[in-house]
Amino acid sequence: MKTLGYFSFILLISTSCSDISSPSNSKDTISALLNDTHKLGDAYRSDIKKILPNSCITQTPALRGNTKSYTKIEKNLSMDKILEELNISSEVSAKVQYVDIKASLKVARSHSANELEESYTLLWKGDYPTQIAEGITWSEFGKRHLPGGQDAAGKENFAQFCGDEFVYRVNRAAWMMATLKLQFSSLEDKASVSAGLQASLSNVLGGEPVAGVKNEISKIDESLQKRIKVSVEISQMGGDPASSLAAAKGIQCDLSTPDKCLNEIVNLPAYLADLKESLKNEKYISVYSFETMPYATILEEAPSEPLPAADSLNAAINKVWLQLKNNIVVKQNASGGHPASLLDQVEVNIKALVDIRDRLVSCIEKACASADSLIAEADGAVITHKAPDVKPDGMDRQCISMQSRVTLKSVENDNYISYNENYESYSAESRLNPSKFSLIGDGVTLTNNSQVLLHEGLDRGLSYYGGARGGYSWGLTYYPQAEKVQIIDANSHSDGGCIKNNSEVFLKIGDYYVRTWQSGDWKGYLFAWDSDPRNPSYDSHKFVISVVD
Repeated sequence: MKTLGYFSFILLISTSCSDISSPSNSKDTISALLNDTHKLGDAYRSDIKKILPNSCITQTPALRGNTKSYTKIEKNLSMDKILEELNISSEVSAKVQYVDIKASLKVARSHSANELEESYTLLWKGDYPTQIAEGITWSEFGKRHLPGGQDAAGKENFAQFCGDEFVYRVNRAAWMMATLKLQFSSLEDKASVSAGLQASLSNVLGGEPVAGVKNEISKIDESLQKRIKVSVEISQMGGDPASSLAAAKGIQCDLSTPDKCLNEIVNLPAYLADLKESLKNEKYISVYSFETMPYATILEEAPSEPLPAADSLNAAINKVWLQLKNNIVVKQNASGGHPASLLDQVEVNIKALVDIRDRLVSCIEKACASADSLIAEADGAVITHKAPDVKPDGMDRQCISMQSRVTLKSVENDNYISYNENYESYSAESRLNPSKFSLIGDGVTLTNNSQVLLHEGLDRGLSYYGGARGGYSWGLTYYPQAEKVQIIDANSHSDGGCIKNNSEVFLKIGDYYVRTWQSGDWKGYLFAWDSDPRNPSYDSHKFVISVVD
């Protein structure tokens, strides 16, 4: 049985509840919407995955199953794990045209954790008795459209009005998800978080006082506290809209001033109590899916052969959905440190993929004659609109093209290399006015260990100079006298040999590596140094190379 998600008035997303003895011959499970008028007995076409506005049977509704709920706390849920918990997959997109994939992925991303995040999620889920169709017989409308035999014309007429299945079960559920998340600027910062803080964060979601969290925070260096961002996301399905809208929210803090975020966690029991209280009213229990059954399973007069499925079109929709998902993940992750053009391209990708997906679904529904060409267009779209390679810190990781203009930022002090007119040399003493160097070298892309010239215009560039500020410094040179600089991937991020945008690199000229002086009167000066930069403590040798728009 295939399951498709429900979309609520707050979250536009779904969850699955425990299976309640469904028959083995049941077919699709179809997504519900809050304003849907679908009901038990409605006709359904399995080939185009569409509920029809007719009822070809009569039935008596009955309730099956018990009310039950559970609460659990999970750490570092991945986006795919949350989609699994909420029963959202590529089949959602392939089967039902009105599924809001963008909204689903956005909510799943807001509660998931990537490699630069640490998350703690409280999930409450409630399952409620399902409605089952019993006493099933043909309605007068259904009798009028029965084929009276197995001829093709009669079966097509029946399929047009009655489909080949009907809604036999309506599933109901409710849930609340609350996530407290730490967001780090680097893996080093993440590694520095103590086990005590991690345990206290998990405990406070379970109802423990926030004093333990604050005590652990007080042990962390103040500068690190300010670098670690804190967020709280609260989402739910079902319940009284008046109280639900007060609970559903997203809040941002940092670890040095966490009270606003922690207060929301303290209020969670009250939010959850309000939700449970409102669910005592049947009208606030959400319908999250409809399940269907073939007529031929219980009614002998029904056509026995299933309608042919549009498998190739559904497969194309699956491919488009997966690439759409990847682009939306990039959009959610990309929060800074990337070219503005990156988000523009992602928006173009999302728009194009949503468009091709909608046309594929429409083609299934209308049995269009252009299916083959549309599938070919979809195959091209998933290549043309492939999501950029962006890390969770928001950094674009595309290969750097030769002839690009780039900046170089010292990892040691977070300052850019820029030209100092007073000393006629380059240094890393400021974040203002970074030098924008043109990459001049062989090949199409910047590859690992490439020898390049780094020119700022035609009259100066980065080079071993030996005169400005004493020996071994980097300084002014005039084209074409620049010396070649070897660019080396510092963290093995090169893909097929290419250096990617926003990678950490070593800069080497001859036998010497460039380093940033760390302290004292020479702080921020650039020197050529013969020490081995691969020693982990030598961040002073690392620079971030970034493409400039």
